[in-house]
Amino acid sequence: MSHYIFLFQGTGPKPAEDVAAIRAMPGSTVLDESPRMLLVDAPEAQVQSLAAHMPNWEITPERMYPLPDPRVTLREDAGDGEDESTSEKRRKQKHR
Repeated sequence: MSHYIFLFQGTGPKPAEDVAAIRAMPGSTVLDESPRMLLVDAPEAQVQSLAAHMPNWEITPERMYPLPDPRVTLREDAGDGEDESTSEKRRKQKHR
């Protein structure tokens, strides 16, 4: 099963009868709910079948985005074989 986001696009609050139909889908579980959305774990076939009868709902699969590692990492020099003193000498020669 996959997670799907049900977003109500109509006016006013989401209809109670639509929410009841979503909750009644065989093999589904409502994982989270907000005033205009539901996060549902359900089989794709059930979701597609229900979506055909709910024109005011946008139904999309949940996507996961990895977060970047917030820890600071030190980068090593490019590894050109020079020690720091040689690199420093070259830098000084370029600025002459």
